[in-house]
Formats: sequence, structure tokens, C-alpha cells
Amino acid sequence: MACYAGAKVTHLKPHGALNNMAAENLELALAIGRAMKTVDRQIIYVALAGSQMEKAALEQGIPADLARLMARRTVSGSGALLAASTEDAAQLRRNVTSPKGTTERALAVLMDEAAWPRAISAAIAAATARSRELAG
Repeated sequence: MACYAGAKVTHLKPHGALNNMAAENLELALAIGRAMKTVDRQIIYVALAGSQMEKAALEQGIPADLARLMARRTVSGSGALLAASTEDAAQLRRNVTSPKGTTERALAVLMDEAAWPRAISAAIAAATARSRELAG
């Protein structure tokens, strides 16, 4: 549909029950991600990040409907902003993060070398190793 309308899909999230199952089942989530990447290597798979944000919000006592809305809007808003911008992602993040705000505080935790950067590096290394295995 997007192609027919002259648009490009940049982000993809499994819908409904499939998304719910993928949030609980790593193998299913990975299979969905691999399938997405066979169609478009640049596509961004957003379901897992949203699921984790929603789970974390619930752990903080935020009502389920609000937790889901916050997670989805955060992921979709960030993705849309990044897709529409020509700026480097790090600079864009700095431009939209309010000094001393809640996002700045959350990013300080995520960007700690022992947190998000390490996890992303390990995830990319694992995916690369598996890709090489599959390539033979």
C-alpha cells in the first residue's frame, strides 16, 4: 500500500496477537525481525522496544492503558522524527531533549556504557555472528 501511495515504510510493528506473542517469545520476535529484514534491510522493528517501555511503565505503577499509549507514542514519535530529519540521530536527540527533564534523566541511564550501548553492541554482534552462520 505504501508503495502504491508513493510512500516508503520505514518502521514496522507486528499487529495484534502476533505482536503480543512476540513480546513474550524471543524466538518468535527474532523470526519476525528476520522476515522483515529479508524484505527491507533498512526497516526498523519497533515492537520490542515498545513492549519493554510498556512493561517498565507498568512496573512503576502506571495504569496499563496509559503505559501502552506512552510506549507506543514514544516509539512512533521518535521514529517519525528521525525518519523525517536529515540530522545525525545523536544531534537530533540532543536538540529535542529538554535540559533537566524526564527524557534527559532516562537517557542518562540508557546511555551509560554498561547499559544500552553494551546491550546494542552485544545484540549486533550476536546477529552478525548468526548471519555469518546462516550464510555458510
